[in-house]
Amino acid sequence: MASKPRKPSPKPSEEPCLSRGRTRPGAIFPVAPPASALPETYVATLQEIKTHLRNARIRAILAANPIVIEA
Repeated sequence: MASKPRKPSPKPSEEPCLSRGRTRPGAIFPVAPPASALPETYVATLQEIKTHLRNARIRAILAANPIVIEA
């Protein structure tokens, strides 16, 4: 198996490299807010969303199951 030719390393810059791999100028990586900054209803709302999604998945499975059995 032939290996791909390697690209020459870029010339070292005066600034130390603080990342691995390629970097993109202007790239941002947002950080989640601390728990103290979230609204008090956040946990209840998140639980409602999870319950809704879980029930929707179950309804989809139950709706598809007779079609699969019939096939």
